[in-house]
Amino acid sequence: MKKLYFSFTLLLMLICGLQSIQATTVYYSNPNNWSKVYCYVYTSSGKNAEWPGAAMTYDATITHDGVTGWWKYDVPADFASGSLLVNDGNGNQYPGAKQPGLLLSGKKSAWLKGTTLTESDEAYSGSTGGTVSEDVYIYFQNKKNYEKVYCYLYIDKKANTTWPGLEMTLDNSIEHDGTTGWYTVKVPEGYTNASFVINNGKEGVTLNGETVYNESTTTSISRINTSVKDPNAWYTITGMKVSAPTKAGLYIHNGKKVIVVK
Repeated sequence: MKKLYFSFTLLLMLICGLQSIQATTVYYSNPNNWSKVYCYVYTSSGKNAEWPGAAMTYDATITHDGVTGWWKYDVPADFASGSLLVNDGNGNQYPGAKQPGLLLSGKKSAWLKGTTLTESDEAYSGSTGGTVSEDVYIYFQNKKNYEKVYCYLYIDKKANTTWPGLEMTLDNSIEHDGTTGWYTVKVPEGYTNASFVINNGKEGVTLNGETVYNESTTTSISRINTSVKDPNAWYTITGMKVSAPTKAGLYIHNGKKVIVVK
């Protein structure tokens, strides 16, 4: 019986040792905007993967400590108290070469924001900190060089203001689709599902009652943080990062919902 008991115990230990059970999720803000991010975790008895480590995945929907969009990796249980390094697989890493890794303490979440590591006993389940904005903006390319540009918003027969609408302002800091300088206006509360017409105060540029924004169309991104890690990045409403919008529509840019009108 002793022999059988020993064999069963040994078998159980082998099975448990072979299983890769998630114990800690590491999140990294990637302040240097590496195109690829790897997580290398080591202990005195081994490592989670050969260098540069395991590839981390990007999740644009995660908001934490004022940053929206984090890279993440689930660390196996046997490395949950190991030492952590992040790198781009191309010579850049933190901590630096020949420096020890950041010591993990086995908690459920480890957040590496830049060079600061914080840990939590709670698993991430939604937005954790930061100022959230549901503001919606319309950007307009003034191809006809109107002296002034207005945005007239309406729902059925009700408008938010009299014609010609809200005056749009030129923002020369905005560069998109090969054009620098876009007119922009913040959509008033209560009109985020309205239709709009862009005009110069005299003749209207009809957009066939184009929908500004409809709450039912949101999917992955429902709350946008005003302090994002990459202010130049663009995201679709489903959370996919794109180099730049390829067509008119609703995007996430610089912590705002933006409607691009060409």
